[in-house]
Amino acid sequence: MYADDTQMYLILKQSEIASGVVRLEQCIADVKVWARDNNLMLNGAKTELMHMTSAFRKASELPDFEVDCNTINPSKSSINLGVGVDDKLTMKQHVQKSCRAASFGIYRIGKLRKYLDQSSTGRLINAFVTSHIDYCNSLLINLPSSHLTKLQHIQNTAARLLTRTRKYEHITPILRSLHWLPIPQRIQFKVLLLTYKARNGLAPVYINGLISPKVQTSSIRLRSSSSVHLQLSSGPRTHTRYGDRAFSVCAPKLWNNLPVSVRESPTLDTFKRRLKTYLFNTK
Repeated sequence: MYADDTQMYLILKQSEIASGVVRLEQCIADVKVWARDNNLMLNGAKTELMHMTSAFRKASELPDFEVDCNTINPSKSSINLGVGVDDKLTMKQHVQKSCRAASFGIYRIGKLRKYLDQSSTGRLINAFVTSHIDYCNSLLINLPSSHLTKLQHIQNTAARLLTRTRKYEHITPILRSLHWLPIPQRIQFKVLLLTYKARNGLAPVYINGLISPKVQTSSIRLRSSSSVHLQLSSGPRTHTRYGDRAFSVCAPKLWNNLPVSVRESPTLDTFKRRLKTYLFNTK
């Protein structure tokens, strides 16, 4: 058996890259021994290496990285659990991949549209279009609008197909009639949904640890404090859009801006319903 989809990552300063590569090689050697002892085989032929850095910083040249005596060249992009990730974290590859898959779904449904009623068409769109534009879309938070415009165009096209709306008719009333949140609000919805789950012990432990309740330092109890706010990220202060996209940074900001009635939703279903209404009314 092969041991696939095992990931390792290090956060390094520029001066630590050489030592970091050595650490990775040693770690892979240890994993290889463990895999062998457990009747598994490390698939060295599929090993990939990616050096992620800011697009505004010149990337340092990496020293040779070897696995099983084979030199692994750094990749510019890779697919991680169906998400296209590039070495600058622009998410362009993921957006393009999602748009391509969703467009193909629209094309196929369009061929059958005249034989389908609206209900059946809606189910097909959910299965072959919406599933692609929503997949892991929390990773797209705070991306430039130029990236999200492509996804919005796909959603608009799907709405026109479903309702048989002409190309030049205004799309916003159509989206509202379908109760479809626009792309930016869909992304916020996903981030806030994950935040609610983390606050209520419904998310994985590694997600729960990224946020924490804000400690009330004043003895005066305000009405707004009855619903716990989240502590803003205690890590290094972010000065770029890269840092603002981190869940530990964006989640508390979005959560603290929600009305108390939404934050204090007693159940997950109630939270979803109230959050969707709030996002519809504030977009």
